[in-house]
Amino acid sequence: MPTDQNPGNFPWKFPGFWEKICWILTAVVFVFLLSWPIVAYDSDVWMHLTAGREIWNNGIPTTTFFSFLDPPRPWMDYHWLFQTLVYGAYDAAGYPCLVILRALLHLAFMGALLSFLFSRPLRAPSGYLAAVYLLFLFAFLPRSLVIRPHMLTYLFIVLFLHALESRKLLLGLPVLAVLWYNAHGVSYPAMFAILGAYTVEDLWDRATEKFKGKRNSLIRTERPLHSGRWWVLCFSAIFLTPYGAGLLTLPFLPLSHTQGFIQESIPARLSDFFAFHFQGSFPPRTLLNLILLLAAGSALASAAGAKRRLSHWLLLLAGALMLSRGSRLLYEFCLLALPTLRENPLWTSPVVEKPAGRLRAAALGAAVTLAAAQLWAQFQPRPAYPWSRRYLPQGLAAFLDRVPPGARVLNFPVTGAYLSWALYPRHRIASDLNIWHAFTPTDLLDIRSAFASPDGLGRMLDRYRPDFISAPLEGRHMPALLSRFPDYSLVFFDDADALYADRLKHPDIARDWSPGADPFEPESFDPVSPKNRPASPGTPPAWLSRMIEVDPHSSTTRLMAAQSLSRQGAFAAALSQTQAAAEDYPELPSARWAQGDALLALGRYRDAASELRQALRRAEESSRAPIRRSLARAHLGLGDAHAAYAELSAAVDMDAPDASPRDLFHLALLALRAGKDADARWLMRRLYGDAEAGWAEAMRKDMGRWGPQPRPPGIR
Repeated sequence: MPTDQNPGNFPWKFPGFWEKICWILTAVVFVFLLSWPIVAYDSDVWMHLTAGREIWNNGIPTTTFFSFLDPPRPWMDYHWLFQTLVYGAYDAAGYPCLVILRALLHLAFMGALLSFLFSRPLRAPSGYLAAVYLLFLFAFLPRSLVIRPHMLTYLFIVLFLHALESRKLLLGLPVLAVLWYNAHGVSYPAMFAILGAYTVEDLWDRATEKFKGKRNSLIRTERPLHSGRWWVLCFSAIFLTPYGAGLLTLPFLPLSHTQGFIQESIPARLSDFFAFHFQGSFPPRTLLNLILLLAAGSALASAAGAKRRLSHWLLLLAGALMLSRGSRLLYEFCLLALPTLRENPLWTSPVVEKPAGRLRAAALGAAVTLAAAQLWAQFQPRPAYPWSRRYLPQGLAAFLDRVPPGARVLNFPVTGAYLSWALYPRHRIASDLNIWHAFTPTDLLDIRSAFASPDGLGRMLDRYRPDFISAPLEGRHMPALLSRFPDYSLVFFDDADALYADRLKHPDIARDWSPGADPFEPESFDPVSPKNRPASPGTPPAWLSRMIEVDPHSSTTRLMAAQSLSRQGAFAAALSQTQAAAEDYPELPSARWAQGDALLALGRYRDAASELRQALRRAEESSRAPIRRSLARAHLGLGDAHAAYAELSAAVDMDAPDASPRDLFHLALLALRAGKDADARWLMRRLYGDAEAGWAEAMRKDMGRWGPQPRPPGIR
């Protein structure tokens, strides 16, 4: 007979082994989350902070208080409880407290999920349940890196499923419903789907009992559900919110106007579910698809066997219907599949049921290795802790903080969350895309058109005459677009946006803050142009120094300053600029590369090689060739000709018809130093056969860069 110590008649030698392993891995991921900074993968956290600050100071907002659009748009703030929590944590201890809050939310969610899967009695082998749990753990981990109310929704879904499956703690459901409505009210359809699925099953089972005289043996008849009672109580809880029945229509508002900005609002396509990739790790979408594939198999297994549960089938149907509202609801779909996955394993293998000691040890090692590899592959290198400024217009916010209050800033909607957090109440922006239901389709169309066409921008300028325009640097067409409006001139830029000022309203700013570089093409920075001459020897240009003073965390301006200083021979000063950029953005390959080049110039070859190797690990394959060239120089400085030749060989396509004669010559010299005479002979023959007259002499003059070289003997 099954017992808690030996559930489901699976004769484990060590009861609870797999469950303990899952708890250990959960603890490992929890520690990892405590060490991972707040990063702007999306900007929701700053929208929540802005609203939370307003709630703490003035109460729940009813309009878009941070926007200059006239009139203010009505705002149904269905996250208000979550925002209160988030801002309270930030107000208590800043970003480190937000890191702790995020880790605790993830731990609560995964702990509830783990308890649900391994709840007694078990109807599936523990090894199978552990595999299911690991899929959820790593599929949901990237979702847990952002601070969003979805984490509470995921927790509530699991708690509702747990309570209704076990028929325990049902009195807590109305309380959870109140919290759910107020923390993330737009997601209440998931609650209704769960309650509806078990209510329909309960009514069907009662009808079956009435007409056939028996009930479904899989349903715990000793604990009646009383489905109508819980449905009414949980539905009524919606009136314990600031908006009451007004929340009912919110999840069904059209989303088509947001799909140009928010990819996850696009409905899922059937082909998306057959995408499986492995790129050093399993991407979250691959893991989610594996969960759904496993759920489909489990559903078929239940249909073919005796474990058919109407509620489980209805949950799967509800999850599938949710996907019409956007691919972001794929996570909810996977959670609604949990009961099916738990009770209907695809297989029951003796190998799974009775693992030997060595097999258990191997499984443990494989699980830990998988966890470590997944974390390392997905989340290296780590950005600056406790929060990263990358992707955020922090410099623009710092610059505008020096401007007299009351300015209007026309912004691209994607950056609205951070700008509203940093600028309000001193200044107002146009819109925040994260509040998609407050700004009408016309609003977002007008603002999107303003950043796409002269007519659209002209209409926005005529109507509101903003003091500043914040243009995203990703829009390479923006300089040409804004050149059509000479009243606005470029005055500042950071790593994310460029700022244009109305020269009629702010003539002093337009005159004094004109940069000497194109932020949309930072690689074209020319340190020898007249505007970029240093104010004094060993210093960057005056305009660049002013920008660094305002925004010391911009990698773009720091690296421009390093380039200017290197041109002057001030390599120690250039190194300090690159070090500052690398400290702020340790994951940025360009900062590490620039630091390596500065160390090369100072003759610190070992340190240079270390920095360049880090840059190489972080860089995309298409941008690795110049880093390898610098690394070859570092190895040569260390006297390692073999390593230098290997790096330069990887950077140069020797077989390409347009291979540079200079590269071929340097490769030949390194081949000689490395004792690869055959390679050197082939390279020199190709070089002198293909090179134009005068190249050989020019390259001999360049040999000093690589040090004295022996004369290649016997090569014609």
